[in-house]
Amino acid sequence: IVAVIRESRPHGPYLIGGWCTNGIMAFEVARQLRATGEDVPLLALGHTMNPVAFQKITSTQMRMSKARYHLGVWSNLPIGKRLDYAFDRARGLMEDVGVAEIAEREGRYRVFAAQMEQAAYGYFPGDYDGVVALFQPAERLAVLDSRPGWAEVVRGSLESFDIPGTHGTMAEAPNVATFAQRLNEALDRACRPGRRLRP
Repeated sequence: IVAVIRESRPHGPYLIGGWCTNGIMAFEVARQLRATGEDVPLLALGHTMNPVAFQKITSTQMRMSKARYHLGVWSNLPIGKRLDYAFDRARGLMEDVGVAEIAEREGRYRVFAAQMEQAAYGYFPGDYDGVVALFQPAERLAVLDSRPGWAEVVRGSLESFDIPGTHGTMAEAPNVATFAQRLNEALDRACRPGRRLRP
């Protein structure tokens, strides 16, 4: 991918970004570009997990995190909506334990369904000394906070922004307006005049 990028644009600065699993590929692209001395003012990751950190999440941790999340949502619902939510969660629980097949398509292990995702989650990211902006959904499981995992390898500036919505809705209206604003702010900071470029 780096070779393809450099065919159309031989030299930076390069602004690199990726969403979800594609963010893992974007991380390595930015890393390779900087290793050749190119300037990458910003690497933007949209709810992308460090695959090494993701693999360390146990099924027990995932279940406990889901339980805490759903209990918090349920307790904040109006009384009249709690029963419907409980039924929806009960169906989700059945999917989680294999009663329904939907979990295979939508659950945690779907990351292994496609070749791209298999490769991404077999990747071990090296250190990265550039500027990274993480964009995460505010409505997420605590165990899926991507900042701690990336903090293990990012040696440059690392910012994290919570965007209203879920993984599936943070890039949809009306949440996408906040997403765009935060991304524009990160781009402005990274590309401001007088920014010190990498030697």
